[in-house]
Amino acid sequence: MKAATRNGRYALITALCAAVVSSAVAAGSAIYNTHSELDRNENVAAAQVLRADRQKTYVDFYNAAYSALATFGGLKAALMLDPPDRELVRRAAVEVNERMQEAAREIGSVYLVGSEEVSPTVARFASSMNAFIYDHLKPFPDQDATTADGVGGADKVAMLIDDPTLVGAIDRCTEELQTSFAEFVVVARDDLGAG
Repeated sequence: MKAATRNGRYALITALCAAVVSSAVAAGSAIYNTHSELDRNENVAAAQVLRADRQKTYVDFYNAAYSALATFGGLKAALMLDPPDRELVRRAAVEVNERMQEAAREIGSVYLVGSEEVSPTVARFASSMNAFIYDHLKPFPDQDATTADGVGGADKVAMLIDDPTLVGAIDRCTEELQTSFAEFVVVARDDLGAG
């Protein structure tokens, strides 16, 4: 009888231990699954917020860059008038400069929230844009302010001397910007999962 009681107690203790271990494993598993699910949900939420930020930033850059590209046609047309209208050229150059500054502000935003894949295309766009501004657009009014004999007092002679150079620069820059712009669209769509 003592042996049966002892076996019964061992069985009861074993059953209790198994129940405690089983409960601990189940509780641990539930906590792990809950923690994992919370992490997944948090990661999904963060990814959605980042995607929304990227999408807004990419759209803003797209609009600013497109607007900047569109102004080149007006400047080129003003330069190609025979004879060129100084005020029209000046207004067109100011418009190009303003739109390019807007695009430059958006480039900074793309660098902040954009993916690593987007950055090189935006960098090429920025490089072409800056080269045009500093090599052609900024010097143009200064060169335009002197006459053919080097005396101050703007006349149409100085503008006419620089017109072919600036028109050629507009054509080259437009081509470079359009190439970078098209690359940006493809990479941004891929980054947003819309590609």
